[in-house]
Amino acid sequence: MTKNDVLKDIEQKFKSLGYSDKKDLEILKNYYFLLLQEGIKPKDIKISDEDREKLSEIYIKRIENEKKKVDIENIINTDKIKVVISTVSLANVSSNILEELPLEKTLRLCKNVKDVYLFYSNEASEKFKLIKEKLQQKDIKVNVGMTNKEKLTSENIISMRAFLFDTLRVLKEKGIKEDEILIDLTVGMKLASIAMYKIAIENGVKIVNWKEIFFSKYQKMKEDEYSLSNESFRIVFSAMFEIIKEILVENKQILLDINASIERKEYKTVANLYKKLDRKNEEFFFNEISELFNKELFYNLNIGLFSNKLKDFTENILEVKEFPKYFKEKIKQLMIYLKIISDFDIKDSEDYNKKFVAELKSKYEKFKKEDKEELDIGDFLVEYYCDQMKNLDITAKDLEDITFDEDLLSGVEETLEEDYGIYLPETYSLKNLYLYLIGINIAEPLLTVKKILFKEETKRIEKKSIYDKLFFETDLEAYYKKKLFEENEDHYKKVIKLISLNDLTEKVDNSLTYKNKILKIAKYDLVINLEEEGIKLNDFHESILTSLLKEKIITNNKLKSLGENLTEKTFNKYKSIFNKTGVDKLNKAIIRKLRESNNLKMEEKEEFIKIRHQNKVSNQDWVYRINEKFI
Repeated sequence: MTKNDVLKDIEQKFKSLGYSDKKDLEILKNYYFLLLQEGIKPKDIKISDEDREKLSEIYIKRIENEKKKVDIENIINTDKIKVVISTVSLANVSSNILEELPLEKTLRLCKNVKDVYLFYSNEASEKFKLIKEKLQQKDIKVNVGMTNKEKLTSENIISMRAFLFDTLRVLKEKGIKEDEILIDLTVGMKLASIAMYKIAIENGVKIVNWKEIFFSKYQKMKEDEYSLSNESFRIVFSAMFEIIKEILVENKQILLDINASIERKEYKTVANLYKKLDRKNEEFFFNEISELFNKELFYNLNIGLFSNKLKDFTENILEVKEFPKYFKEKIKQLMIYLKIISDFDIKDSEDYNKKFVAELKSKYEKFKKEDKEELDIGDFLVEYYCDQMKNLDITAKDLEDITFDEDLLSGVEETLEEDYGIYLPETYSLKNLYLYLIGINIAEPLLTVKKILFKEETKRIEKKSIYDKLFFETDLEAYYKKKLFEENEDHYKKVIKLISLNDLTEKVDNSLTYKNKILKIAKYDLVINLEEEGIKLNDFHESILTSLLKEKIITNNKLKSLGENLTEKTFNKYKSIFNKTGVDKLNKAIIRKLRESNNLKMEEKEEFIKIRHQNKVSNQDWVYRINEKFI
């Protein structure tokens, strides 16, 4: 190889990395011709200040282009990142921009980072100090909020995991959200990557990595004759920012499984899924609630047994002192409702928790005597339950917003001021809650089977009196509203939501968006660049796609309204093009990307957009719809 051959080889390699500007290529190939000589190190090369400045500009442009790519994908909002967690290696800490650390690249990409948390072993403690000093000059704090601000971490997974867990706990307490945190595992201790990977899956935190390629060096044989050397050199101008998407998919799939299991009322399964994520608070809570909302309890038709289980459940949950704030907020509403029902334990007008009512009367009399005449029963209950449920940080607003309606307040006041009897509304009856749970867990499935198997009314089977109507009602919804909740529509809706545990489901982004020729399918973290896939959409096609992503379905009537400004001939032509090129190519591109990310087996095929091909369809029939698996 001659010198010209080497220069052409270097230039071609940089072109393959995306460089196209002639001036940039000229500077890069001349610089690396010197640097890639066998035995040469960066410090051995003498270049002018002007060339060094130009190299710095090219490098910064490279990082900015990586930021643009990330922003287009929109998996990470780089401007939103406030905290970076990373590791310290034994690599040289230099002031030369061309030798900056991966962490510094990440900070160039995420310009609003104010806090950095670092792993470092004893061997890397001096490097840590240099990095800390360098970051502080940029007004970035290191290890802020840790108990031991200069925490040394030995190279074992347990100590690293503890460091990460403590760090995330501190961040959550400071109000930092998962999408404001980034873990950079490019460098440092090998075992750190394992701990980081696991903690990222458990907490939905995104992990990134900087990739750089190596060029072979050249050995000078004689004047103007070179050969490839066995040595190689890392090319900082090849820097590529990589998001570890497998973690996002794995975490998201577990969260989707959790939500599906909550919907199916499979609470033991939910607890096991949280165990996989090492989220002990949720695991404990769902283990407890699986004992309470247990179908065996409902099959037994034993209200006394359910009463005991409810008492155990509320006591166990209210004994926990370490629930984090976010989880307290999630379970407050349900716990207040169940605590009141458990306390009064109303089975009927004669069968209730007389001991509790007597104790509450005594406390109420004392409350009224303590110069609190201006306060009412609501104030008393707020004071009482705030104290009883202090581990959940219950406030007066929580109680007023969640449960303390006028019917309950007047009922409690009447109960406490009368010599005997219970006057609480049926909506706070243990019996009615139990009947509702039996209804949704047993009676509704039986009624469905009955409707399928029996066309005529079957003979009644004798049941215990309180369950009689429940198992032979033809309209359970009306029965719940009228009998169990005394036609209190608002409270009925509130209880349905609480008992379904909808407030405890995980927030998972399943959005479908299309902007600037980019389609994003959040459920699978897919980003489809339509131009790169050879898919060209005109304004009419884009209006179909935008409407379809929003509504998930387009009827024949809707399609006609989108093309109302087109002639019939043009409308039919554009529709045909959309079907044959737009939808078909898009479905194939999505299948390919799903297979690449291991979300779809090779033999499987899923259409993102489904087309109804019948010629004759009514205006209300669908023409296009999104496959439910992508929603």
